[in-house]
Amino acid sequence: MPATGRKNYLLAICDLVSERTGLWSGPDMQQRMERLLPRRMAAGCYRQTSEYYHFLRDNPFGREEISRLASLLTGRRPRLMHPDVCALVAQFVSSRAAQGVEGPAVLAVGTTAAEDIYTAAITLGRAGIDVASSTVTMAAADIDLDRLLRGADGVYTKRALSALQQHELEEYFECPPGRRPRVKRVLRDCIRWLYANPLNGWAGVRSDGRYDLIICRELFNHLKFSVLDTWSEPGPLLSAGGALICDRRMDLDGAFDLSQYGKYWTHRKSPELPSGATLGRRAAHNDSEAGFAEAMSAADHLDVGEAERHLTSAIRGEPFSAPHRVAMAMLLLRKDEPAHARAEALAALSLEPHSPEALLACGTTHQELGDLKTAERFYRKALLVCPEMPAASRQLGKLHNKAGREADAIPALA
Repeated sequence: MPATGRKNYLLAICDLVSERTGLWSGPDMQQRMERLLPRRMAAGCYRQTSEYYHFLRDNPFGREEISRLASLLTGRRPRLMHPDVCALVAQFVSSRAAQGVEGPAVLAVGTTAAEDIYTAAITLGRAGIDVASSTVTMAAADIDLDRLLRGADGVYTKRALSALQQHELEEYFECPPGRRPRVKRVLRDCIRWLYANPLNGWAGVRSDGRYDLIICRELFNHLKFSVLDTWSEPGPLLSAGGALICDRRMDLDGAFDLSQYGKYWTHRKSPELPSGATLGRRAAHNDSEAGFAEAMSAADHLDVGEAERHLTSAIRGEPFSAPHRVAMAMLLLRKDEPAHARAEALAALSLEPHSPEALLACGTTHQELGDLKTAERFYRKALLVCPEMPAASRQLGKLHNKAGREADAIPALA
C-alpha cells in the first residue's frame, strides 16, 4: 500500500478509536498509534492497514481490539510517589487537620489509579494517618481489569519505587531476593478495587459512599469534549468540602476550561444523589431468543442433545450474542468438550469484554483444561465486575484449596 494510503488508514483508525472510546485524538495519539500498529497487526496476522481498519470498524469482535488499543494508548509506566500528587495530598491532609476532621475517604480513578492510590496511602502515612484504620476509606477504580489486578497484586519494579526512601520501602513493601518488590498485604487490604467505566462520567464509578478526595490525574488528558461533559458534575461522589485533583483546570459550576494547565484544588458542596433508571431484562422477541430460552429449558431438564440443537439454532440466528455463546460453552463443558467450550467462552468475552458471565465461563473452561493460573485471573476479573457473584467466589475458593495456596493470593475486592 502506498505510504499516503497507509497514513490515511492510520488517521481513520485513530478517529475510530476516538469515536468508540472518547479518547482525545491528536498528534500524540497518532504517533503512538503508528508505533503500536505493527505489533497489533502482527498479533492478528493482518498484512494491510486497510484490512485491520475494516476489522475494527465492521467486525463485532473488533470491539475488544479497540478496547485493547485504547488501553495501550493511554498506558503509562507505573510510577509511585508522583511529586504533584504527593504535594496535593499533603496539602489536603493539612487542611483537614486544621479543620479537626479525621478519617479521610480517598478515591483514585483512571489509567494510573493503582499508582495514585498507593501514593496517597503512603503520603497519608507520612502525615501520621493510619491508613489501616477503620475510619479511613481508600478505593481505586478503572475499566481496565488487568490494571486493577496488577494494582491488587501490588508488584512493582525498582524503577517505579525510585522516589521512595529506604525506610519507606521497608515499611510498605516486601522485597524478596531475586523478585520484584510487592506492596505489603496490610496495605493492599486497605484498598478496594472498583470496576468502573470512566466514559460514563461520575455515574460510571460504582460506589457506596462519598469521598473527601478524588484523584483522576491522567484522565482528562485523554478524553475529548463530548465525553468531558459527563465529568462536569462529581457531586454524587464528592463529599461536602471535598477536593478533586485532575490534570486540566475544571470549573464545576460550568464548562471545562482547557486553557488552564496544571494540578489544582477545587471544593464543592455535594448535591443530592440522583436516582438511577431501572433496567429490566429483555423479553424474547425473535426466533433466536426463543431458541435460547428453549435451550436453557432443555438444559435444565438435562436433555443435553436437545439443548445443543436449540442453542446452535439460536447462535445461527444471532451469532454475536454473548449470552448464547456462554450458554454453549457451559453446555460443551457438560459434554466433556473443554477445548471447544473455551473457544465459545472466549468468543463471548470478545463480544462483551466486561461480562461477568463470560469471564466466569472463561475461568471454568481454562480450569477444566488445567490452566489454573489463567483460570484464577478470569475468576478475579469476574469478581471485580460483579463482587456479588457467588459462583466466581466458590470457584476461586476451590481453585485455591486445590492448589494449596493461602488466602494471600486473593485481593481485597469491592
